[in-house]
Amino acid sequence: VRRLATIVPNVSQVDNSSNFLNNIPHRKHPGILHLKCLKLPPELVQAVSFWVAQSPIRDMEKKSESFSNYLWSRKRPTELKDLRKKAQLLEQKLRKDAEVLVQQKGRSLDESDKLKQTVLTAVRQTTYHWEELKYTEELSFLYMVSRMDANYAA
Repeated sequence: VRRLATIVPNVSQVDNSSNFLNNIPHRKHPGILHLKCLKLPPELVQAVSFWVAQSPIRDMEKKSESFSNYLWSRKRPTELKDLRKKAQLLEQKLRKDAEVLVQQKGRSLDESDKLKQTVLTAVRQTTYHWEELKYTEELSFLYMVSRMDANYAA
């Protein structure tokens, strides 16, 4: 009895003798990948259909799809400390490269302003430029059209 009560690492804890799938093949088990479908309430569908019919926006399907793709592709804004760390690493790398050039060509290392400008331009080019979205009436409507079912399901 003691042997059955202890948990042995790296051993499955599923009791295969208890027929927990009820003779269903494991490929057909619903698991977490096959969630039940939800239907939007009819009142909500009717209200959205009314607003879509009344909307003056042309090519709404294309616009809502492109807006949805834009929302999915957005990244979080970059933290200031991450930007500083990135700039410092880039500056160290460029300083080492400059020192190698000084040793090879005999130039002076008095180009700190030029180095700072090079670092700033490199950081600007490689950093994601996050912008705050300003939801106008049209953009809010496109958000509702493109995200209604996903927001309801969540």
